[in-house]
Amino acid sequence: MSLKQTLACFPLTQRGAGTPLKTDAKRNLLIYARERTVVIRDIVPTGGQPIQVQLYTQHTCTVTAVAMAPNGCWMATGDERGVVRIWACDHPDQRMKKEEPYYMLGGKVLDLAWNGESNRLAVVGEGQPPAKVIMWDSGNSVGDMSGHTKKVNAGAFRQWRPFRIATAGEDKRARLRRERATSRVRFYEGPPFKASKERPMLASKEGDLTTHSNFANTVRYSPDDSKVLSASNDMTVALFDGKDGAPLKAAKVHAGTIYAAEWSPDGKCIATASGDKSVKILDDGLATMKEVKLCAGAKPDAGDMQVGCVWATAGVVSYSLGSDLSIIDPESGAVTATQVVAHPPLPPMVPEPTLPYPPWYPNPPSPSPGYPRPPSPTPTVPEPRRWGTTSRCRRCCGPRTG
Repeated sequence: MSLKQTLACFPLTQRGAGTPLKTDAKRNLLIYARERTVVIRDIVPTGGQPIQVQLYTQHTCTVTAVAMAPNGCWMATGDERGVVRIWACDHPDQRMKKEEPYYMLGGKVLDLAWNGESNRLAVVGEGQPPAKVIMWDSGNSVGDMSGHTKKVNAGAFRQWRPFRIATAGEDKRARLRRERATSRVRFYEGPPFKASKERPMLASKEGDLTTHSNFANTVRYSPDDSKVLSASNDMTVALFDGKDGAPLKAAKVHAGTIYAAEWSPDGKCIATASGDKSVKILDDGLATMKEVKLCAGAKPDAGDMQVGCVWATAGVVSYSLGSDLSIIDPESGAVTATQVVAHPPLPPMVPEPTLPYPPWYPNPPSPSPGYPRPPSPTPTVPEPRRWGTTSRCRRCCGPRTG
């Protein structure tokens, strides 16, 4: 094994949550965020050249959502404070469309989606309301996307008219048929966008009126806009009609939470990434065609959970909880390449000096890993006061007697 190239930073992961990965319209680039940095990079080297990387670092807090416009000229990025920036990714100055960013949500932005004309943007996440759709150049709202009662994890825009927006959230389910059902997958018609008639996907024997029996993590339109897929914590993938939201089919395809799902460029296959440490290739009828078990070590562990995926021209790109980026050939199911995060640096051989901190210092900085904490200074105990020898104010108190 030999080192081929040093890559840009990989996205951070969190157990129990997916890691959003995006690609461009031509599916040649990989787009993600790490803390306050947005990374746009090649997936694999092309023409013998090193992997090219573009960074954007103008956000003031952690970036949580990214999306490139279909025209390839503009990038929308959202952060944990609900701020959305739209900036030019095809220009070295990375100038913003407007001087001031858009303050969209009262909480974290979890997903962004453009329409095919690159002039409307759907923003979903936390806050009330947890979803909005705006004009990209002015930030003006283009409808009322109410209906979700909890945070929205993902959104998808129908690329061409008639426009539709599908959202996947963490709403509660209605246990009885006479109760109002809050669907976890909702459809909005527009513009101006408003909630369309709810179509519950499944009705179980208990009378559950819900799309999924657990949180919906992702929703994606097919390239031809004919279908919509949604994936959930209940290990199922559901398909809907892309125009009116009518339910088509649902199937349990994994043994763990499905964190991400993506259509193939021709719209005939679906790739899913799951917490059961596998990536599956499904046909448009949700039948399993290929199953790839990904294990970095001798034994599977939690780091092998697959928390993100995109379908690119180089193959299916899957990202694990342990920060391994795997490129899978969808035809054979073989892993063609694996990009791993660098190991943490070892501490130097020379110990760093320790500095004593006074007892009144509020929070002494922690030493580097591998170094002992500076010893705490011994507290000084004041000596007891002696009446016979202390200086006493004779003018006020007079001499001490007895």
